[in-house]
Amino acid sequence: MLRKHISFRKEYHVDTILEDYEPPEILVKYYPLSFLGYDKDGAPVRYVAMSGDSRGILGSAKKKDVIKFNILTVERDVRITEEQTKKLGKPVTQITYIYNFGDLTFAKATNRKALEMMVLGIKIFQDNYPERTKILFHINTTIFHSMMFSIFKKILASELLNKIHTLGSEVYGKSLLELIDADVLPAFLGGKRTDPDGNPLCHSFVVHPKEVPEHYYLKKSEKTLSSLPGVKN
Repeated sequence: MLRKHISFRKEYHVDTILEDYEPPEILVKYYPLSFLGYDKDGAPVRYVAMSGDSRGILGSAKKKDVIKFNILTVERDVRITEEQTKKLGKPVTQITYIYNFGDLTFAKATNRKALEMMVLGIKIFQDNYPERTKILFHINTTIFHSMMFSIFKKILASELLNKIHTLGSEVYGKSLLELIDADVLPAFLGGKRTDPDGNPLCHSFVVHPKEVPEHYYLKKSEKTLSSLPGVKN
């Protein structure tokens, strides 16, 4: 297991990823992954909107970049826990996650490439960061969440499964506020925090799902007839 972990860190240059890796603009702008702040114990809170344009993201970024972007995010959060440990004078080693399944459609819930990427992401995370999850909220869950989760349950370790709290739209706000102060939790999630202009969606620090413009899509290299050897222009 240790050898596999060392190989993982070497393959993705994890030891220097915070300093060396510059993620593609498409992922920074359109991957719905955001840092919200800290919970009441000082742990970082990470928010993920599951209704993002997975087709557009995977069509606009290389697979390795998507993987590295997620590793970069985890490593940033690990760095934050280290800083919080020094600042608070107590061990802070774990991360609180909020996964929002609101607005998830059948097409997005059954997108094969997206599901394959998520399965790979889960395997990488639980193999290399097994103790980093403090609690994992699944909110705004619907039948589409059940469809996706039936796949993920097959590969999730029991330790991680036990940390998942599945909450419907009527109750998640109260549960989140038990762990996260209202001044930290965005208003659209049941808290009091807004943008300076009063916007409850907190666009200044939350990446919400939006369609990826076509100009970001990767173009497959195609040789035209005129460029083939032996063909005169």
